[in-house]
Amino acid sequence: ESANAEPPEDQLAMVARARIGELRAYEDECHQFMGQVQHVLGLIEKIEAQHMEVETKTTSLNSTCERLLAEQMVLRKQVEVMHAPLEYFNELERIGPLLGVPIN
Repeated sequence: ESANAEPPEDQLAMVARARIGELRAYEDECHQFMGQVQHVLGLIEKIEAQHMEVETKTTSLNSTCERLLAEQMVLRKQVEVMHAPLEYFNELERIGPLLGVPIN
């Protein structure tokens, strides 16, 4: 054997240290990736919460619009019912002067 040759145990230890270094680098990469995944999950949760808030507000707005539309329809019917008797006064204004009835 030559004088420069390392004993097999030393070579094995060097290979093991190199492999441990590679594994630690992979571990660091995995930790960084996990951090990014956790960040993305946090963003997704935030978006989901905002979506729920928008959905709740939209449902409430839709209900309010439906209620107001129903109220508008009821009010229109009431106006129609009230308009019929008032038509008499409109005709009176038109024909009153023809009959000599003063309209003020």
